[in-house]
Amino acid sequence: MLRREVGRLTAENSRLHADLLREADARAAHEAEAYQHSKKAEAAAAELQYARTAALERAAALERERDGLKAKVRELLCIGQHHGGGGCWEGQVGGKGLTPGNSWMAGWSTRVYASTTPSTSSQLLY
Repeated sequence: MLRREVGRLTAENSRLHADLLREADARAAHEAEAYQHSKKAEAAAAELQYARTAALERAAALERERDGLKAKVRELLCIGQHHGGGGCWEGQVGGKGLTPGNSWMAGWSTRVYASTTPSTSSQLLY
């Protein structure tokens, strides 16, 4: 009877030990998978941060380019108005202000002529 009990307890101990080993392996695999997911998420976040920074830099460059183009348009309009006989208002085109903080082209739905003289009225700016 004692030998049978020892045999049963030894078998149960072996089974429990094997269960513990399987659970430890499963836990280690789960932790490794979670670590890989976190590394992928960190890499994706870094990539998105880089893309955001690049987009902000591109937007700043486009704003600088836009400001330069606005200045060029302003200059060309003043030249056209001087040659067309009209006066050139500093910072004004068609009644819209050209101050740097004022988005003077935003919302324009009508065509703006470079000059009001008949000789240049066919030159349209959008």
